[in-house]
Amino acid sequence: MELSCRCDYLDHIMVDPDHQGYGLGQKLTQYGINSIISKGKSNISLLYISGNERAENLYEKLGFKPIRDTHVFRKYLSYDDLT
Repeated sequence: MELSCRCDYLDHIMVDPDHQGYGLGQKLTQYGINSIISKGKSNISLLYISGNERAENLYEKLGFKPIRDTHVFRKYLSYDDLT
């Protein structure tokens, strides 16, 4: 049996605060969307930190719809992971 996923993810889209407000986030996100479309995928998911209204507005402007709130848990296994 072969499983096929028609979805893909955008992850870690960040713009340095000194460079925000110039449309870079939108350009980076659109580049990612175009790349995923070119792979034949039909579904894109992304995560962002709750309360980041600029990101939320951008993603809604680009056609993303919220589907649920998600909590992310992490456990650091070594001190090196903290730095």
